[in-house]
Amino acid sequence: MKKNNCGDYIVSNAKYEKQWDGLFSYISNSQLKDQVLWKLLIAPYINKTDDFDEGWRGEYWGKLMRGGALIYAYSKDEELYRVLVEAVEGLLLTQENNGRFSSYSQKVEFTGWDMWSRKYVLLGMQYFYDICKDENLKSKMISAMQSHADYIIEKVGFGEGKKPVRETSNYHGGYNAFSILQPIVKLYKLTKDEKYLDYATKMVESEYCDGKLFALAKENKLYPYQYPITKAYEIMSCFEGLIEYYEVVGDQTYLNTARGYADKILQTDFAIIGASGGHDEYFDNSTKTQVVKTEVNKFETCVTVTLMKFLTALYRHTGDKKYLDAIEKSFYNAYLGALIDQDNTYFGLPLFYSYSPVYQNERWSLMGGGKSIAPYARFGCCIAIGAAGLGVIPTVDVVEKDGEIVVGLFIGGKYQLSTAILNLATEYPYDGAVKIELEKADTKKRIKLRIPEWCKNFTLNRDYVIEDGYAIIELSQGESVNYSMEMQYEEISSKTVNTEEEERFAVVKGPVVLCADSRETDLYKKYELAKEKGKITGRKDGDEYKFALKDGKELTLREYRFAGKNYDNPREISVWINKV
Repeated sequence: MKKNNCGDYIVSNAKYEKQWDGLFSYISNSQLKDQVLWKLLIAPYINKTDDFDEGWRGEYWGKLMRGGALIYAYSKDEELYRVLVEAVEGLLLTQENNGRFSSYSQKVEFTGWDMWSRKYVLLGMQYFYDICKDENLKSKMISAMQSHADYIIEKVGFGEGKKPVRETSNYHGGYNAFSILQPIVKLYKLTKDEKYLDYATKMVESEYCDGKLFALAKENKLYPYQYPITKAYEIMSCFEGLIEYYEVVGDQTYLNTARGYADKILQTDFAIIGASGGHDEYFDNSTKTQVVKTEVNKFETCVTVTLMKFLTALYRHTGDKKYLDAIEKSFYNAYLGALIDQDNTYFGLPLFYSYSPVYQNERWSLMGGGKSIAPYARFGCCIAIGAAGLGVIPTVDVVEKDGEIVVGLFIGGKYQLSTAILNLATEYPYDGAVKIELEKADTKKRIKLRIPEWCKNFTLNRDYVIEDGYAIIELSQGESVNYSMEMQYEEISSKTVNTEEEERFAVVKGPVVLCADSRETDLYKKYELAKEKGKITGRKDGDEYKFALKDGKELTLREYRFAGKNYDNPREISVWINKV
């Protein structure tokens, strides 16, 4: 079990059933254990490659290391651990005498994406530090991180002779640079050196960037797409830093500010597949605009993973199950849809799709945020961040919080808790039946079971009470309970999100979103589903789902996770289907 500084919050040690456990092995074996890749990602710190195009190659190492550390925290794969150790030791060798880790030379430092990339050096090391078993290496990392941060504090910030944070980047109002707040606070937590907390406090109090987003979020009047800066990934990263700061200072105002911003994302920029940022990587009222035909790239994977991380932090502090509802939707649809889980590669490097369409468009196989990292080899931001999306799931699935066991996600497997073992047997997310068994419990346990937002009816074969969206039961050693959530096919009208466009419909079953694939379905025709007693009926036929139409024919759909996946010859797909 791993304690988290969010009150009494303990993450279980999980071992998932094969289909989910295999995802961790797949990402580890096809990407994270690639020693050649790690060397290519370290090279920009030696060669200062980002000088030439104000690039962000310097982010890749830290992003991938964060994901690698999270994956290892679940898998305990010792081969992966050895590769990560080598990657950390390799990066440490690139540190300059003045403390810098940078993919920019000193003559052009603190421009473009330099601060953003330096942030990821810190984050990558900090996440690895959490799993590191070598005290000598941990000591080296602390020293390296402090020297790295001290150089930044000396050159950037507040006071005469220092470059303001806003002026270290000419992108997105400086908020890409401002997001260094999070690892600065994390460094304070590790070292208790007050200068890092002082620096973070000055950042939070001054927020010397365009737009004053924290102040706007505190007012809680505007929606994210109405803010002066709408770059989704970078802004959410800043709010992750604000939550980190709250954990240290304890002022509830900061948590409420971040929470208010997240809640407004879920209201106006959260698409049916659990993705956000519908105009390239920008907030654009995508809850509404998702049903509009456009050639603009939709729903970047970097945004999906960052949203999952952001909501994970809020769930840890609040216990609000709506954040789990959103994480679940993101995971089973946008995230797994972006994962290339076939044997496809791009210039030899495994990747995630960069964008995830929902209306009459193809999965974009060109690399978003891509940069050359070697002759004939490219890497991209979404490829680098992808592993972290899977890695956050074990931090929220089954946890102990304030003395209770909380079953937040229903992933079949065994969960080792501090004083008990919980076994979940289920075919979820394809079936709503879950058998929960308690083993090795020293006392009777109070267990909270999330009631998903999609679940209209459920049964439990023992007494329960409902509080704040959870069904609460008690189990003793050796006892089990059957929790059955009614899971039916449901037709969702586009009029529920956009009354101005011609009506379309989507089909979901529980948390799983279905999708039309142009391989077998004409996306530009109009369809009307047949109903019996007001309900649509469907049947699963292999990988396909068949639905009766009013004209006597059938509509074929697939899970969004699998639809349109052909990297070399991408197909158009559509979650939203034109309605007669």
